[in-house]
Amino acid sequence: MRSRPARRLAVEQWPGHPALCAWRALGGDEPSAVLVVKEEFGSERLSRIYRLEGVRPRGAAVVAKRSARASIELERRIYEQVLARLALPTLRCLGSLRDADPRFGWLFLDAAEGVDFDADSPAHRAAGAAWLAGLHTGTEGHALLAELPDRGPGYYLEHLRGARQRIARAFENPVLSPPELEPDREHLDAILRGLDVVE
Repeated sequence: MRSRPARRLAVEQWPGHPALCAWRALGGDEPSAVLVVKEEFGSERLSRIYRLEGVRPRGAAVVAKRSARASIELERRIYEQVLARLALPTLRCLGSLRDADPRFGWLFLDAAEGVDFDADSPAHRAAGAAWLAGLHTGTEGHALLAELPDRGPGYYLEHLRGARQRIARAFENPVLSPPELEPDREHLDAILRGLDVVE
């Protein structure tokens, strides 16, 4: 897996960009630019996220997300059937459609505007906690919850085990053998010991 650095594309630079084509197919207004938020390559399971700038009223942006079709469909349902009915500020789903590759789909959302969340700010933490509390109490008993994937402790334990296996395999990589990389190996070993404690 590799990520490209964030970059801004003028629409004229790449008029056939997949995010632009999908947005146009949905009937969206022409943006002034595309900001690459996340564009990973090396695995077909990875999502790609773009910010289409200058398309909403007063030049606001739209987030375009390409991911596996099943993930896009579930996320769309959460936005439309759950979040839209809460008495909380939420981002709106503007639509979704299938990608040219039938394994994938596109989801378009209002882009979040305003100040970035600051975990060091007591006011931000309190506002975040209040929003999450409203989310949990407002969705209690919702029929869609039974269809959501399990994200309990077992799910995260499996991720930790997978991370531990990948780190352990990294020790077998001859590239990590030179003495100048010993601090990196020690760091990886410390992570492995930490994962053992967590489990």
